[in-house]
Amino acid sequence: MTCHVLIIEDDEGQAELIEGFLSERGYRVTVSASAEAGLAFLRSDCPDLLICDLMLPGDSGFSVMKEIRSNPDTSAMPLIVLTALVSEKQRILGLEAGADDYITKPFFLGELGARIEALLRRTVRGSRQESKLRLRDLVVDLARRRTHLADRPLALRRKEFDLLVLLLEKRGRVLSKDFIANALWVDEEVVSSNTINTHVKNLRQKLGTYAGIVETVIGVGYRINVPEEK
Repeated sequence: MTCHVLIIEDDEGQAELIEGFLSERGYRVTVSASAEAGLAFLRSDCPDLLICDLMLPGDSGFSVMKEIRSNPDTSAMPLIVLTALVSEKQRILGLEAGADDYITKPFFLGELGARIEALLRRTVRGSRQESKLRLRDLVVDLARRRTHLADRPLALRRKEFDLLVLLLEKRGRVLSKDFIANALWVDEEVVSSNTINTHVKNLRQKLGTYAGIVETVIGVGYRINVPEEK
């Protein structure tokens, strides 16, 4: 699946430079020009990694980090600070506020790319290499691409399997239809809302008694709703 990077950067030129660099390397990139816009985006979507400037119009990058790290849905998100604040004190403050890495401007694009790759390797991709995903009696074997519910195999088509994996990996978070389309239909120019709805409907039918774990969030998309113990 394509990794999604959110850039919160008010310098339009630098944002475009980074966006172009990462897009050429296969990343999906979203750019927000302020802390407020970035946080609004994070409430409806869930990128795999965040690159954030500290000096932003309105609220600062520190405000972004505080909200992200205090929210259970985003607390584990890999986060790179990219800033012109170069003092040792600022570096320490940034790392203590929740940054996983701290890069100062001016910077080399190649180094930024390498640091992104290293961070994703330790987090997102590392988690995807776990052999199985589990939710109560539902077990998804990633290596064999097989799904079992209460020890009964489920015959999922490729996109249905990928959709279930995506939802489970992001469990608890609301995934917009645009996010799902970009994650699962990388080579397609246009994927309609009806196409996604159909795949969700088919997946629910095959999940049977577990159909309710795929919850519709009206006007936004879908998420995994963990059923309560009976």
